[in-house]
Amino acid sequence: MAFLQQIQSMAQLLLPAKAPDTTVTNTRSDGYGGLAVNTYLNKKQAVAAEGTYFVTTNPTPGTAISAGPVVTSYANTAGWFWFQNNNAPGGPNAYIDYLKIIVSAALGGGTVTNWNFAVIRDVATPLSVQITTAHFTTATPVNVNGGSSLASKCIFGYQNASAASVNVAPSASSAIVGRASISGGVGLVGDEVVLDFGATDPSPIQGLTAARAAIPARSVGVLPPMSIPPGQQIMIVPWWPTATTSGLSYEFELTHIER
Repeated sequence: MAFLQQIQSMAQLLLPAKAPDTTVTNTRSDGYGGLAVNTYLNKKQAVAAEGTYFVTTNPTPGTAISAGPVVTSYANTAGWFWFQNNNAPGGPNAYIDYLKIIVSAALGGGTVTNWNFAVIRDVATPLSVQITTAHFTTATPVNVNGGSSLASKCIFGYQNASAASVNVAPSASSAIVGRASISGGVGLVGDEVVLDFGATDPSPIQGLTAARAAIPARSVGVLPPMSIPPGQQIMIVPWWPTATTSGLSYEFELTHIER
């Protein structure tokens, strides 16, 4: 005997209240038992519509952040970027989409051929405690949907001076969860260097041409997807081997999803 079950739903564009993980709800499936899914974390229009897509930028577009320090080798106490999920336990996870760095003044000195990045996952502690030599500032993410009442509980800290910041060493529960090396040398004013988290496109790096030597371009590094639960953070550490005389002035754009 065949049994029919009526599945009811409510039309709602914005994200409803989050249910506990143990909640049992009706689902939709095909005739073979496969679950029918609306993939909200694929196309970004869906998460923008429900009010869970956020963007963080430097305060004044067109005004560069002061040149950062010259960093020639990796050190886990020399972070430049910190992203923390300060939602309460049980609240939404944060999913980093991308970090875009716009070159305002190129690196100087040496024969710099690539930008290096490492991403460290760790427990979040207040940045005022975590960063013992502080040359950074913070920015609050903004909801791209002006019709949504959802506000981000995340915070983004970034290097803002030529003097290096120094952070405490990562905790015993930390892990390196991303590594990128992006070709581009010292960078041209107007260049965009993008860290694309969870990308499916391998984004091959093009070789240098005569035109590229004088025309700004975009270089992309592909990194694993980042799911940052409440009380956790990622720290991004950059370095440029053989840079010698001056650091990088830049603007930035960071985007993430909270759901």
